[in-house]
Amino acid sequence: MLDSKKDGWPDVSPAETILEIDELIAHISNPDENILPKDARLLCMVTGPLQEIAISNGWHDNYLSLAQKYDKLEYLIKRK
Repeated sequence: MLDSKKDGWPDVSPAETILEIDELIAHISNPDENILPKDARLLCMVTGPLQEIAISNGWHDNYLSLAQKYDKLEYLIKRK
């Protein structure tokens, strides 16, 4: 995992953000048994917490790649 500077994080702590990501992954993997986190859409939006973290810590290229994969998966899941 990439290291992060604390000052690059938005209003939530790194631990809270990791928990939200884990909940989002669990929901995508098994939506019948796992609730979608209430702020999941905000987490990945442009200027959302993940982008803020990425830019502040020099991970912008990694974030862009992740965002593109997320968009593709979301599209495929919605087509089902």
